[in-house]
Amino acid sequence: MTGNPNLVYQVNPFYGRIYMTMGLNQTKGIFKDNLKLRQAALYAINREALAKTLALGIGRAHYYPYWNEGMLGYDATLPRYDFQPDKAKVLLKDAGLGSGVDVTVSVINRPADTNAAQVLKSMWDAVGIRTKLESLERLAWIDKVKALNYEVCFWGAGPAADSDINRTYLATGAPSNWSSYSNRRIDQLFDEAGSTYDTQKRGRAYKQIQQLMFDDALLTSGYFLPGTSSYQKYVKGLITAFSGVDLKEIWLDK
Repeated sequence: MTGNPNLVYQVNPFYGRIYMTMGLNQTKGIFKDNLKLRQAALYAINREALAKTLALGIGRAHYYPYWNEGMLGYDATLPRYDFQPDKAKVLLKDAGLGSGVDVTVSVINRPADTNAAQVLKSMWDAVGIRTKLESLERLAWIDKVKALNYEVCFWGAGPAADSDINRTYLATGAPSNWSSYSNRRIDQLFDEAGSTYDTQKRGRAYKQIQQLMFDDALLTSGYFLPGTSSYQKYVKGLITAFSGVDLKEIWLDK
């Protein structure tokens, strides 16, 4: 498509889809109260390889669940879980699981999730996190994760135009908080950010939220696939907006 001289091809670096947004169950099971195991799992993920394998040549590795470049408070200098398989093995041993551990990953039965799950399995198996994949119809998956009847689950997510929207994904009990992640300090920080128009104060609060998410090691993400659009060169007035394309001023020069 990019080689077609009759087409205009655009990539929107701010809007797209964050794939393999993943939650570990903090309420029960093997990950509850075992920070080292959670850290081992996150250090064992090669996000660069995920992006290279699954992101169609235009995606990139993603490290901060729900946060993306251009969002208020996003800070790429914050700590992140880079691919460090040897460190993952050490952490697994420190967690009392030197002989390995069995984990079940529950995903929605759709190509983006099942393909990522296969790649994740190869990475986790390599460090001793023996991974079983469970592929479910969407409604069955929702029922399962909302009942907290899972060990690991993941889904797709889109970055928001305003960072405050992330409270619908991250605040305790929020409607789109799929893994039921809960950190009361994060709830407070969202309230503080939402109570002021001061962008510096809001940005500091959002950075603290991302730091706390790193510290908890309960959420992560895999790769980001930016939004794209293509159209004939005789199409004029088309504007690429944050969430898609604006067609109000479109006209045809032909």
